[in-house]
Amino acid sequence: MRKHEWPEQDATDELRLLEEWLTFLRITAVNKVAGLDRSKAVATPWPSSPKMNVLGVIQHLTAVERQWISIVAGGLDVPRLYWDDPDPDTDFDIAPDATPESVVAAYEAE
Repeated sequence: MRKHEWPEQDATDELRLLEEWLTFLRITAVNKVAGLDRSKAVATPWPSSPKMNVLGVIQHLTAVERQWISIVAGGLDVPRLYWDDPDPDTDFDIAPDATPESVVAAYEAE
């Protein structure tokens, strides 16, 4: 588990504040998966959201970062993840061979 710290309170540089806040949120998301086995990480405990699971959240964040940071802001010519699928919850579908480690590794790579 990586230690995360709150961004500085009195930041005068907006870009630095944004980067620190994004880093804080990324570490927090990854820490939520730390120590979970696959069955707990793919559990869907909310009846009103039958696809919602912790690994799906990480996959969703991976797709969001790919879309907005890599493609839109960065101008990279890379395939979009899940965004072209007609099912809006596709990023919460977990591949049978996916593990918390592999999903986190893909997120960190993105």
